[in-house]
Amino acid sequence: MFDDKIFDDWKIKMMVVFSFEEVKEVIKNGLVELGNKATNEEKKNYKLQQKLDSKARFLLLYQCVTSKIFNKISQVEKQKRCGKS
Repeated sequence: MFDDKIFDDWKIKMMVVFSFEEVKEVIKNGLVELGNKATNEEKKNYKLQQKLDSKARFLLLYQCVTSKIFNKISQVEKQKRCGKS
């Protein structure tokens, strides 16, 4: 649980969790948006990447940070979704 102390140690532990849960790639690379002419295979892969991204967010936001840190992160996420970043 990250409590705003010893970030480097927490980051190492989280990367191990992300590797174990097979979401490390989406954490490092982010989601790449599909183009207008995406193939069915690309659409299928994108859907999988979205699922892995949601899994990573769940691990990070809901299980591995204190409520104080969660509130900070969730405010940034809300702003991004509303186009205010």
